[in-house]
Amino acid sequence: SEKTTIIENQKTHKRIDFDYTRLAAALTNSTFHIPVAEAIGYKTSILANGVVHKNLYSYGVVRIITNPESTGMFEKVYRGAKVIKIDHTPDHFLTPLNTPDRLYCDIYLDGKLTNLEIRHERADHWQALKPVIKKLLDFKNSELKEDGIFELE
Repeated sequence: SEKTTIIENQKTHKRIDFDYTRLAAALTNSTFHIPVAEAIGYKTSILANGVVHKNLYSYGVVRIITNPESTGMFEKVYRGAKVIKIDHTPDHFLTPLNTPDRLYCDIYLDGKLTNLEIRHERADHWQALKPVIKKLLDFKNSELKEDGIFELE
């Protein structure tokens, strides 16, 4: 991943920077194991692991860890896009990580790779991933239009 180049052609005023990325994966007995996928940054880190079976049944977890300075961005997206339902109070996307300077949440994935479902750690029900991604993209484009920096891709 260190040699991957991402061309940014969309103007934006928010972005997440990572200092380090790593992916470890293995294919054994027709099962794709991803024990470690991580993007580590000073403000935000994303850690994940998962499994994809040959019948495309998949499961995994994504942990988002961020500092209080960046929490507002995640909370704004959570509230503005209205994508992930959280059942239990407090109604915040992130919660303290037993340390004074980090907050986190876990997002679980399960189902066929072609029709994955996700669930926030404090939610009692699963929801389809595809509509969540569409709502996130719509929210991003709406925010960029409001700020006058949206450009068609």
